[in-house]
Amino acid sequence: MNTSQSSRQKNPLSSRVTVRSVLIGTVLVAAICRVEAYSDYYVNNVWLAAHHFPIVAAFVLTILVLFLNVALQKVGFASPLSPGELITIWCMMIVTASLPTLGLASYLLPTLIGLTYFATPENGWIDLFHRHIPDWVIVKDKGAARDFYEGLSSGESIPWGVWIKPVLFWLLFTFVLWGVMIGMSVILRKQWVEREKFTFPLVELPTEMVSSTVLSDVWITDTVWPN
Repeated sequence: MNTSQSSRQKNPLSSRVTVRSVLIGTVLVAAICRVEAYSDYYVNNVWLAAHHFPIVAAFVLTILVLFLNVALQKVGFASPLSPGELITIWCMMIVTASLPTLGLASYLLPTLIGLTYFATPENGWIDLFHRHIPDWVIVKDKGAARDFYEGLSSGESIPWGVWIKPVLFWLLFTFVLWGVMIGMSVILRKQWVEREKFTFPLVELPTEMVSSTVLSDVWITDTVWPN
């Protein structure tokens, strides 16, 4: 047995990413984005991911560990999710959890149409700003900007034609920004993790939650279930 195989057996969190974990993570990410948008903008309820430790991701991880994994072990239909698979799902959720809210969409979407919707003859924003901004950066259609803030009239449909170019541009920008941040993380990882031994406290809780295939010791401590 080589050194890498031995280290994976000693540390179950180092197991490889599986197709199952990616598929489950993708479904959960889509569900989280849908629920957050409805909760934050339509219901105006509690922010589910507007902080460094997204409670929605922690809640879903708890469901996976306490219910899904236990059920899979009891029924035997499939093997429980391994610690490595749970961590993969967790990472997918925390990376995308804030995007529909304060992490991106809450600021980006209003910015795309704010210069158009709030432009008036008095402030002269159209003459001052619009001629300096390309059409593929913001939405310049007054009707589309009004519909975004005030809602569509009965029988109207979303004017995708005026949205497609700005949305594609900012999607490309976002992916490039992600790539830069991932690259910085790779560059700094060795210094922070191996030399300076950063503890990363926000990682400790999910790591303890999934440290066993089914239930780890953290679930039976007085910290989680105080007397």
